[in-house]
Amino acid sequence: MDIKTLFFQAIKFGMVGCINTVTSLGIYYICVFLGMHYLIAYALGFIISVLVAYILNKTFVFESKAQTRSSLIKTYVVYGATFLLGQGMLILMIDGMSISDKIAPLIVTVINLPINFFCIKLWAMK
Repeated sequence: MDIKTLFFQAIKFGMVGCINTVTSLGIYYICVFLGMHYLIAYALGFIISVLVAYILNKTFVFESKAQTRSSLIKTYVVYGATFLLGQGMLILMIDGMSISDKIAPLIVTVINLPINFFCIKLWAMK
């Protein structure tokens, strides 16, 4: 694969990431506003946004011919690992460091984005 293709995939992944982030954080903020515990709200946003991200990554970013069931499972594994990392970071930032529950998810997103890109590209969509 050439650098140009990798660059454009990364740009498109970032675009999908923006949609994924808006979906995930939108669900998170609505749920927190409605009184749901932040960890449950984060989990709900995660479940829905990963499905959206999978569909967009498969069709738009990587144009993958990977087996749908297998690549979906791998996508949830990748995002699941960074979800758990994110949960830990949220607990540390919100409960341990008193960072706002409105700001902490944004920090988590910035950390998880490059991890997700390379794991999805190199494993889930193969």
